[in-house]
Formats: sequence, structure tokens, C-alpha cells
Amino acid sequence: TTDPNTDKDGSLCNIVAISAGANHALALAADGTVYAWGDGTQGQLGVVADNLASGSDRDNDGNTYNFHYSSSPVVVEMGDRKTGTEPLKGIVSISAGGSVSVALSYEGCVYTWGDNRRGQLGQNLKPTEGDNNENFYKDTAQRVETAQMFDKTAANRNFPQNNGYLAIAAGGQGGTA
Repeated sequence: TTDPNTDKDGSLCNIVAISAGANHALALAADGTVYAWGDGTQGQLGVVADNLASGSDRDNDGNTYNFHYSSSPVVVEMGDRKTGTEPLKGIVSISAGGSVSVALSYEGCVYTWGDNRRGQLGQNLKPTEGDNNENFYKDTAQRVETAQMFDKTAANRNFPQNNGYLAIAAGGQGGTA
């Protein structure tokens, strides 16, 4: 299928917002689709890591480590490996942090993905020790269920120029709405 947010050369178009993290970037298209590229090792691209390119490098101490990445934009997905994924849609605001990404939907829902080793995704997941813990990283967008839903009616009264939506932000290791 043809992506409506790319031109004939495959370059992104219809982009209304961008955000850069430590080693990844996000772009928001006018239709609410989110794109990501760069380092996806900790899930911050919102794509199952098995679907990304991989490589290895050495750190400053000479230790070898593996990483996952995409050098071209990929569509951020929601869902999980077990039940399947689909493109994250209906997004009005994005923010890329150090190794996390956050998005705000038209309905006022917050979605997060990426590094969760310190619980920064806000998904009430409890990371534990061990490299294979599935709660360490979430490589697809997950809805933050424990947060109170954003009251866009009240926000629309106070900020009518924003259609009731304010903003989201991601810091070095976390995000907030």
C-alpha cells in the first residue's frame, strides 16, 4: 500500500511536528500518524525490534553491545507481539525523550513506548532484574491506563485556540502529559 504521508521519492511530507530524543526522532503527520527513526534498542521507535536493522558496536570500555535501528522513518505501532500490532493513529502531539517516546491522542489518551527500567512509561508495569524482563522495554505504543483521562471540554473553555489540547513532553528518561 502507498503511504499518504510520503511523496513519490519516499520522503515524508504532510508533517506538522517533529521531536528529537537522544538518538531517535519522531514526526507527526497531519492525519495523526507518527513516524520514528534512529536508535530503537530500548523500544523508543515504537516498532517491534525484530522488524528493525541490527548492528553491534563497542562502548568506551571496549565492551561489545548490540543495537536495533532504522535509518529511515517507520510508522509507530500500538499493540503487542502476542495480540498483533497496528499503526498508532489519531495523535495530536508527540515528544521524544532520551530513550522514551510519548504521544497524546485526539481523545486525550496518552501513549508511551521505550525504556521502562525505572517505570517511566507510566503503565503500572514493575520492571525487575534480568535482561529478558518484558517490562524493561515496550517496543510498541501502549495506552497509559492508570492516568486520569484528559478533560478536553474544560481545556477547550480555557484554551479554545488549541481545540482543547495542551501538550506533552518527554525528558531525558521519562515523559509527562
